[in-house]
Amino acid sequence: MSDKKDKDKKKGKIINFVNRSKQNKKIQTDRDEFERLDTLAKELVDVYYKSAKKSFFSIGYCFYLFIFRVLQSMIVQTSFPLYRYWYRTASKEILENYDEWMKEYKDWDGTSINDKVEGKNKPQDENDTIH
Repeated sequence: MSDKKDKDKKKGKIINFVNRSKQNKKIQTDRDEFERLDTLAKELVDVYYKSAKKSFFSIGYCFYLFIFRVLQSMIVQTSFPLYRYWYRTASKEILENYDEWMKEYKDWDGTSINDKVEGKNKPQDENDTIH
């Protein structure tokens, strides 16, 4: 009998957002869903970052592992055209907002896209191949 009570307690902890919103007669909008999933993504990244800081690997390598697994999962779960579209869209948004983020995070040791970036002044016809 105690097993049944334990199962009922576990079931009670699960929140079904769709049923809850139907009960409250709240209309779920795209914005609500975006905010819910964006908050979840931020929480996942924060938890991963806290764990990665404890690793003896560099933080860059730790995030490489995280990004690799996310992209790997994305390409398996969606079609390649969708994967490519969302990957390019995210990359483009990151590059567009880079300078704004650097102003916000002045203590970061990176460089602005418009400042000294390796290969910035390299002639277009020059390549890295040694003949």
